[in-house]
Amino acid sequence: MSKMNFDWLNVRLRAMKSYLLKKDQYETLLQQPSVDHVATVLSRTRYNQNIKLTYLNTQPAKTLNQAIVFYFRNQIEIIKHIVSQPYSDCISWLLRYWDVFNIKIAIRTLNSSIPLKERRNFLTACNHCLPIGDLNASDLLDLFTTTNLEGLIKLLCAKKSTFCNILTQINEINLENKEWHTENLLNKFYYSKIIDLLKTFNDRSIFNLTRRNAFLKLVQEEIDHENIKIALRWIRTYRFEPSSVIVYPPREIFIPGGEKFDIRRISGYLENGDFEKISEILGRSPFSKISISEVYKEIGIQELDYETKLEREFIRYQMKKKYDFSMKLNVLISYYYSLIAELRNLEIIIYGIHGRINPQLLARRIIYA
Repeated sequence: MSKMNFDWLNVRLRAMKSYLLKKDQYETLLQQPSVDHVATVLSRTRYNQNIKLTYLNTQPAKTLNQAIVFYFRNQIEIIKHIVSQPYSDCISWLLRYWDVFNIKIAIRTLNSSIPLKERRNFLTACNHCLPIGDLNASDLLDLFTTTNLEGLIKLLCAKKSTFCNILTQINEINLENKEWHTENLLNKFYYSKIIDLLKTFNDRSIFNLTRRNAFLKLVQEEIDHENIKIALRWIRTYRFEPSSVIVYPPREIFIPGGEKFDIRRISGYLENGDFEKISEILGRSPFSKISISEVYKEIGIQELDYETKLEREFIRYQMKKKYDFSMKLNVLISYYYSLIAELRNLEIIIYGIHGRINPQLLARRIIYA
């Protein structure tokens, strides 16, 4: 298709959406006594083929999670196949968010206390590491066994990663707090590339920046989401580790291009320590239901749990876009985030049951549509 037929696309997407797990199915899964029983229940759904190919009851949590991830990848490939140019290019860039995410986690492990021989196990247990961008599962395993940043960059260059050059440039700069600065510049590079891509489309395109379009709005909201995380992490660091507060002026740490996050205003409040004012402003965001008191939880008690909550709220917000038909790409965005929600939900169930966590506690973390 040279020209996207959105009515046809949305019919396909709604059909695919009908196969997503329902609330009663989650409730059944949460009551299973073991991961093996979870696999049996999921075998009665669209996951059956992937479970048959991947699942081993000798490594139940690891292999069932792999089956779930592979199913997710298959659904993404279907979407990319039925979406024509130039929309598929934009979708590819949206999916590279996960490459950035995985690269940042790999960089953090380089300076962590995790022994090299245990990093592959760490990757297995790190539910957020998803091979759904340009980097596949094998690439991620390779990333997590590098011993330094130079080795990681060399590996990415060998795989012709989009992020090879920017990481090379960052590594050549002598910076204090380099790990944080690397993550920050990666984020800025990634989102600037998407904004630049959107600006290349002609005036009659659905991506026209003079009109309100779904992909641009999504990217702006993602930037707002990332900036909220940055602000909350800065506050937490200031509260618990004042000697480690980021040495850069607050306004330099945020990602430009967001929709509603006022970088200048929030930066001023950070510099003055007026955190309650920040909480008041962030609370107006439709996906920022996080209070400063939650960020101030004592270290050691689910230290970054507020970021998990923020992610759940953001996913839930994007899923609800199915009710807004004024933008023809909203059904696609809603289905994509519904898939992410299902993936997250099943990871919670698999590793929760494997770890014998109370089902009631697990149920609180499930993202329902």
